[in-house]
Amino acid sequence: MFWLLRNPNCLAHLPKEVDNALESTDIIATYDKVWNLPYLKACLDESLRTTPPFSYNLPRRTPLEGAIILEEYVPGHTSVSIFILCCPP
Repeated sequence: MFWLLRNPNCLAHLPKEVDNALESTDIIATYDKVWNLPYLKACLDESLRTTPPFSYNLPRRTPLEGAIILEEYVPGHTSVSIFILCCPP
């Protein structure tokens, strides 16, 4: 919703696609009717790409023999992670 509200053109286009997929008697959009809507999928994919659903690092351990990461040797059994920027501009 954050990204749709910041992009009025996208916000205007999405309900049209969803409305076209539904019958006039539908109160709730069922999965069967919306699972293959391309614009809805693009909106979801882009929002997850731009703002991942987690804000913490994803820790991993190097193998016992160590590893080369970005041309640097990291000793074995060391916890490493990559910071993920997840805050909207």
